Amino acid sequence: TELTHANLCFSIQVLSPYAEKKGLFDQKNTLSSEEVKEKVENFNFKEITPRPNILGSVSIGGRLLDNKLGIIIAGTYQNTNRGTNRTQFGISETNRGANNMPRVSRYQERRYSINQERAGLHNKIDYDFNRNHSISLYNVLLHLQTNETRIIWEDELRSLQHPTLENNFRGQINIQRIYNSTLQGKHRFSPVLNADWSLAYAFASQNVPDNSQLITVSNYDTPGNELRWLIHENNIRIWEKNTDQDYSIYYNLSYTPDYFLPNSEIKTGGMFRMKQRSNMFDMYSFKPNPGVQEYVPYETDFEDITWRVTGGAGTPSHVLNYDSYENIFAQYLQFKTPFRKFDFIGGLRVEHTTQGFMTADNLVEDGYQTYWSILPSFHLKHPVTDKSHIRASYYRSLSRPSFLEIVPYRRPSTEEIISRGGNSKLKPVDAHNFDVRYELFPNQQDQLLIGAFYKNIYNPIETAVLPPTDPSFPSHFPASTTLMPVNFEMAVNVGFEADFIKYFNRIGIRANYTYTNSEIESTKRTWAGITVDNYDQLTNLQKQTLNVGDSTFLNVIQIRPLQGQSKHLGNLSLLYKDQKNGIDMQLSAVYTGERIAVVSTGFETDWWQKSTIQLDFAADKKFGNRFTLFVKANNLLDTPLEMIIKRPYLPSSRIDELQPNGGKKTLVRKEFFSRNYQIGLRFNL
Repeated sequence: TELTHANLCFSIQVLSPYAEKKGLFDQKNTLSSEEVKEKVENFNFKEITPRPNILGSVSIGGRLLDNKLGIIIAGTYQNTNRGTNRTQFGISETNRGANNMPRVSRYQERRYSINQERAGLHNKIDYDFNRNHSISLYNVLLHLQTNETRIIWEDELRSLQHPTLENNFRGQINIQRIYNSTLQGKHRFSPVLNADWSLAYAFASQNVPDNSQLITVSNYDTPGNELRWLIHENNIRIWEKNTDQDYSIYYNLSYTPDYFLPNSEIKTGGMFRMKQRSNMFDMYSFKPNPGVQEYVPYETDFEDITWRVTGGAGTPSHVLNYDSYENIFAQYLQFKTPFRKFDFIGGLRVEHTTQGFMTADNLVEDGYQTYWSILPSFHLKHPVTDKSHIRASYYRSLSRPSFLEIVPYRRPSTEEIISRGGNSKLKPVDAHNFDVRYELFPNQQDQLLIGAFYKNIYNPIETAVLPPTDPSFPSHFPASTTLMPVNFEMAVNVGFEADFIKYFNRIGIRANYTYTNSEIESTKRTWAGITVDNYDQLTNLQKQTLNVGDSTFLNVIQIRPLQGQSKHLGNLSLLYKDQKNGIDMQLSAVYTGERIAVVSTGFETDWWQKSTIQLDFAADKKFGNRFTLFVKANNLLDTPLEMIIKRPYLPSSRIDELQPNGGKKTLVRKEFFSRNYQIGLRFNL
């Protein structure tokens, strides 16, 4: 059915499964002007000044029945506003120059305005039957609602006199809730036999009842050759919802045979966890009716625009309508004993994982994988003196892909320069970890920790840019470049770390530093000469026109750092503690070295996040035993997040004006988050 009335289309009375739940269902064919305005008000963007942020918390608790019963209840509430300003460039992965220079295709200025409302309720009840047996129940309920508006101003970098411009407006609501309930018990059956157990249930939901996008484009076809803004693109509206349920059982049993193995312990236990997710996705597109209408941002009332629905009944068969599951069973055995001048802890953990998904898309096969994992671990501790010791350890670890990563989805390209997708072929990450550390505690306040580590990581998962020409590109995806998780063969991490705390009366210094050298191999594309050795890389079609000595894009191996791994990480804090006057202050600087944010298919064209320094300050002042005044200031340097490609871009007069690095590097993204200040008062009963 073709609907031509704007208010009827945008309330989605008969199309969206959430509309009826939101009270929008209406049998009337026509609505009053006031009803129209109410239903499309989220598209009328305005400039406003936000209210100050509000943060509060309260807790109360105590013990009853001769201290056998303990009860504590705590609540928190936050209402915060923040905004970010971002500059972003579109980078073509399939259209690079002969020198492997990135081709900049688009320029964007983005502005995000975000309001977040958080609330939390915590409760714990514990009961001690006697000194050998106790039980406790913990419950938590968390709520987060994010209201966001996002405005994109885009230049497609084509014509200088009549540039192709675009405004992209988005309004989005995201409501998330988490509930967890955990019942625990601790039991001492004898001086040598102890046990503990946990039964846990968790429920999480995410509801996006409105994700709406409006696009206006430039037009100069006027008598005075003046700029006009027109609507002729699709207007997108998306509804999403998912629910996660998690059932878990944990149990541990420890035996301490002091009579024949003094100071030793044998421990065993296990876990069973069952996780399920159900995800719903529905998207509708609208076209202006008539086909082109004028819309002046911040001036035209949205209810004056008329539309028709396109795409029929939405997207009920989209791959993002899926159910997924993960079942894990694990059992371990651990042994702890003194061995000469060492304390030895060794153990073995065996895990069985079943993971899979089912989607509503008939072109996507259901996914399923099951595997066993054997995870040994060893730990040695050697006391050097009463205040220092040396530790050494080895353990094997496992990291599974998430629910969303294994679903072969691709989000509709409604706004992002590169759309994101999932990968059903992902394998779990397997790592062998070796660590050694020296620890010194000269007194209760000071410490010195120095350590080194080595890690072999198999099948590491990284987010990579895949063009449609890549052999692993999913056949059911639209033929456009996609960001998606991919397994690589192996990575190596080696490095050292140091942590230092020293007080000089009331003034203290805390510093920590980590150096990590990581290496991983990637197959990349680059412009290179054809030789006898690489001639087999050519396709049959290329072999008809290219010969040895010619040049084209070929595969090469590039050794690079692991995605997200900074070579240098450091923190330096100046501390001041005056317990007599109730003053506690800290000035902290955090340094994060450059790291790869996105893996590109081009040789040396990965996206790097530049190094950053963040400076924060916090201070508390107590007044008596009940009142505490606190002040916090975050991001004092207003440090931006910057992503670059460490190669010059293909030159263009339009791009040269916008790129800030003088043609030596290519800016992909630069985002400012601004400073944040808090002042508050705590009160203790």
